[in-house]
Amino acid sequence: MLRGTMRRTSNVFLDLAIWMGGFGVAVGALFPLLAVSLGVPSETALSPRFVVACLVAGALVGACNVVLARTLVGGRLRRLTADMHRVRERVVPGVVAGTSDGDAIETHALAVDTDDAFGDGARAFNGVLEALAVAANSQRAYTSFTATLATRGDLDAMAAAALMHYARYAGATAGMILYESAGELVLAAARGFVDPASLIVSDPVVGVARSGERFELESPGEILVEGADAARRPRSVTIEPITDGGVQLGVIVLASSAGFDDVQRSRIELFGPSLALALHATLAHERLQRLAAVDALTGMLNRRFGLERLSEEFGRSVRGASALGVLMLDVDHLRSVNDTFGHLVGDRVLRTVALVTRAALRDGDVLARYGGEEFLVVLPGAGAAELSLVGERVRALVANATLVDGTRDVRVTLSIGGAAFPHSGVDSVETLLRLAGEALDGAKRAGRDRVAIAR
Repeated sequence: MLRGTMRRTSNVFLDLAIWMGGFGVAVGALFPLLAVSLGVPSETALSPRFVVACLVAGALVGACNVVLARTLVGGRLRRLTADMHRVRERVVPGVVAGTSDGDAIETHALAVDTDDAFGDGARAFNGVLEALAVAANSQRAYTSFTATLATRGDLDAMAAAALMHYARYAGATAGMILYESAGELVLAAARGFVDPASLIVSDPVVGVARSGERFELESPGEILVEGADAARRPRSVTIEPITDGGVQLGVIVLASSAGFDDVQRSRIELFGPSLALALHATLAHERLQRLAAVDALTGMLNRRFGLERLSEEFGRSVRGASALGVLMLDVDHLRSVNDTFGHLVGDRVLRTVALVTRAALRDGDVLARYGGEEFLVVLPGAGAAELSLVGERVRALVANATLVDGTRDVRVTLSIGGAAFPHSGVDSVETLLRLAGEALDGAKRAGRDRVAIAR
């Protein structure tokens, strides 16, 4: 309505000139009548010279007002506009490209030196600039976050890097990333929590894992984070589900001693999809690696990865001058089992031998299927005496194991050969394997179902 009644052109200063000039002329035209009412003789007040003088004076006052408006208001507007153009040219392209630094953006804030509409306009513009700075910083944080996760190949490194970024960009004093495996929550990385183990099985964490919905706690008494001098209670804890494409992958727990502000909460939400994508890809990659490393029949390592582990352990033993033992296991007369009971029973025999052998070993020992009916056992820290003991234990357990096939019992025995490092002449993995293989051949020649260790 105002635009339709007051505006006459597309230039506000031209409109101002029209209105002020018209107002000045109108005042000049009315002034003679006002002069008459104030007692000035009508022949003087209404004389042509006086009327013309009043009209000219009114027009001059209007013109002066226009000049003042252009000088005071126009000059201020031009400076404000020039500052805005400068910001647009220097800031906006960087924000769009994702290269702007939020702190640098805020240096372009306009001066607020008046308490009027111009001051309000500058304050409003600075508010927009501040929002751009927050957005630019969040974008840089997001770019850094995703780039870092993309370069971490294993789960532990990826999760640890993610928590570092949550600490840096989202104000997380402590954090923990859990992933689901076989229906259980497994810790991928944790930092800052005093007792992460108890937190994993707590009702809030388990509840988020089941429901897939965010849960927040304010000043929880049962959760403590590490402090400079002593453990303390965080002000805020947020438990976020990690989901990718509707698939529940795990949970991230973040705590803040000062409490999360709106910007930090928005970054936590911003980082969520990238964390889920990275976790999904990492878990899938590790599953593929496990599948590639495992023998499909027995569930143990295959020959390739078994030899890789042997090479790793051999190098560690050489560097640390520590013992390393190797056992080669051969299932006696497996061909006869296949001929008598069938290959399916023979496969069950191999699986049983693998499970019985694995149960007899330590967690750090390595069991791999080496050939058709052969297995390789790598025993870090085991010398010749320990090899003999482990070999006898495995041999006895397998000899006493019974596989039931219908109404028939199937039993097998093992021939076992071993070699240990350090040993005279052992300078490589190949030599160690050769000695173990020769010992195995000796056990077979001596009647099978026995253990022979290279001396």
